[in-house]
Amino acid sequence: MLSLLKIVLSAGLGLAGLGALTLYGVMESWLKLDVFSKMTSEQTYNAFIACLIAMFGSLLVLVIVHLRSSPNPSVSAVSHSSGHAINTTGKNSSVNINK
Repeated sequence: MLSLLKIVLSAGLGLAGLGALTLYGVMESWLKLDVFSKMTSEQTYNAFIACLIAMFGSLLVLVIVHLRSSPNPSVSAVSHSSGHAINTTGKNSSVNINK
């Protein structure tokens, strides 16, 4: 396993390579559980596919939650000359300008 890690990092694959290596390690050890010796090959295949679907479904949920919770990109208000630059913080927010 360490030799695979060295190959992945020396090839410059970075985080994607580490993720693939982790997935490989988990699936390899997952298939060595004693419960699979009692299952047919079709049941083992279906369990593997269900695990992959659950894993990628979890990834999709995490990405959606991350995108929805990320703050909107910051908007900077710029004024030129003697003008005023106003940036409100949301819908229906009141803006009061006193001179």
